[in-house]
Amino acid sequence: MAANGSSLSAIAKHQQETGTKDKITQYWIERVVEQVAARKAESPNKKKDQIANDVLQWLEAQPGDKMNPLLDILGFDPARDTPIEILHTILLGSMRYVWHHLHTNAWSDDERHLLAIRLESTDISAMNIASMRAAYKVQYRNNLIGKDSKAIMQALVFHAHNICTPEQFQLIKTTADLGAWVWVSVIDDMETYIRQLTTAIANVLDAWDAVDLLRIIVKVKLHLLPHFPNEVRRFGPPVRYLTETQESYNAVFRMCSVFGNNQAPSRDIATKFASMNAVKHILSGGFWRSKESGRWVQSGQQTRQILQEDTAFQRHLGWAPPSVVKPGFVPLLGAQVHPAIQWCQSEAQKHWVTEGGAASTGVVPSWTARAAVLGRVVEIIAAGDVSLVTLERFICTNLRHPHFDWPVIRRPDCERGKCKPSAAGKKRQEREITTHDIRLIKHTDDENFVLNLGCIHNFVEVTRMLPSHAYELRYLQSDRQTFHTAVAEMAQSTRMAARKKTAEKRAATAKSKKASAEEAARVAAELAAKESARAANILADADDFDEEGEGLEDDLVEIDDMASVEAGGRRAEVLEGVDPSTEGNRVASDLESNDDTEYECALPAFEKLLAEEYAEDNKILQDLIFAHTYWHGLAKLCVPHQIVPGPPTGSNMQFGLPAATICTDNL
Repeated sequence: MAANGSSLSAIAKHQQETGTKDKITQYWIERVVEQVAARKAESPNKKKDQIANDVLQWLEAQPGDKMNPLLDILGFDPARDTPIEILHTILLGSMRYVWHHLHTNAWSDDERHLLAIRLESTDISAMNIASMRAAYKVQYRNNLIGKDSKAIMQALVFHAHNICTPEQFQLIKTTADLGAWVWVSVIDDMETYIRQLTTAIANVLDAWDAVDLLRIIVKVKLHLLPHFPNEVRRFGPPVRYLTETQESYNAVFRMCSVFGNNQAPSRDIATKFASMNAVKHILSGGFWRSKESGRWVQSGQQTRQILQEDTAFQRHLGWAPPSVVKPGFVPLLGAQVHPAIQWCQSEAQKHWVTEGGAASTGVVPSWTARAAVLGRVVEIIAAGDVSLVTLERFICTNLRHPHFDWPVIRRPDCERGKCKPSAAGKKRQEREITTHDIRLIKHTDDENFVLNLGCIHNFVEVTRMLPSHAYELRYLQSDRQTFHTAVAEMAQSTRMAARKKTAEKRAATAKSKKASAEEAARVAAELAAKESARAANILADADDFDEEGEGLEDDLVEIDDMASVEAGGRRAEVLEGVDPSTEGNRVASDLESNDDTEYECALPAFEKLLAEEYAEDNKILQDLIFAHTYWHGLAKLCVPHQIVPGPPTGSNMQFGLPAATICTDNL
């Protein structure tokens, strides 16, 4: 396009349509456009094809790459082969938009405090997170990271009742549904999964349309959501190419450059990784060409044996064998203290099942051998090699909750039970339980539970156990076409009103600036005219003064005190009188004895005296200073470079300044 004479704007539009733009190519595109324009100016009658061929030949003769080498890979399409990253698109995108919208537009300080209490009361045993840290999330609500957004996405739907509108609740719930369907590691039925994922994405976008009409226009991450189904068909489950887990390796990059000179950190990191890969290559028995003999050689047997025998070295190089999970083996949590309990204090002693699945005499069975059940872990008891797991079993009903639209209860239903913060607990800080008390929610209804299908952990296993009608998503809007048409009309009117308001504000601002500029110009013109007239009057008075034959040399007198400057009408006189024996009279003596002495103007000192005398009449003060400045050039009213003060008299300071009578008549 550039060689054929297309403009840069047309090329930029084509780049936006295709979604492909390369910085290396962009530089040469601009150069080619310049060459085409120059050749057209030189030869207006030359054909377009000839100019294009000449420019392409010139381009081929230029050194360097003309395009990113990645674009030369056979079968590589940057638009299709770069999958969407769910960390920044879901957690730091859609979920962060929901969180920001709620805590800035919906919640007050009291509601945020209530939300912190509700979040802290969440049972996180099935969420696969360390702690909720509700107070931290509410306090630093504008600076949350990915793991904070993931915890909020799974739990917020149960704590937003009575502090949000129905439309906002639907936005929270649909975002939780989308997160659960995105964070799956195994897809049993691709078509079913794509259908559910498409429904979840459509519900999120429709919920945003109901809450904020223009959000989808300004947030590009919402535009990326409809591309997820195609990405899944091409690359598989999105969680498999999640980069959130890879951010833990940022410390490796940081350590590679921490001891560098920071002049070329990218080069230092690349060199360090190349060295580590060379070590892996040598220890694993790889070959390299010897510089001395030119033959392919490898490390010795003992060197290669290190990697085969040293398990610690294997772990450092990332070649440790995967750990195999043994059925029935229950590793304990990494807690600092595991308090011992007696058998009679455990829940397991109430329900004992033999190995074959038959319960002991008098004990109600709680587990059926080799059959999956829906339940939750109550406790895990380990005594040596023997481990016991106590489960609480639930029965899945065919009903969906009218508010959450999820099947059986997973946690206490606070909205139905009207639960309030009437319990107390201990605050956890830095994974330690402190002595600070916090308020918690006390559940009043322990018989009804909602199964949290917005929870990421074990979502695939839960959906495998449930019938399809219990977890299948349904569209929020039955007639989405009609809904979108109405929303588009509302969005258009809103945008037009906003543009009109912006245009009116811009016009008012421009009008105000124009009026201010005109007023400033008028004032400046008036001041300039007044100053010109006053300067002309002063010059005319000065000419009249010179024609009368009066000289300032006759007015030079010796002074003893310059503290008194009097104004008689429009005339100011500096009183005379000086004692030649004093130090303050040295300047006057120098003036009489040496006419060739170089002096500098004493304007600042004299203007200070005038300012003190005529402080109340600013007009007279300006005239006196202006006249003194002008007549100074005529009368050469000068003093030496350094003004020498005479001895102080009372509170006044004597200055060795020559005196002059300043005529201000007719100013």
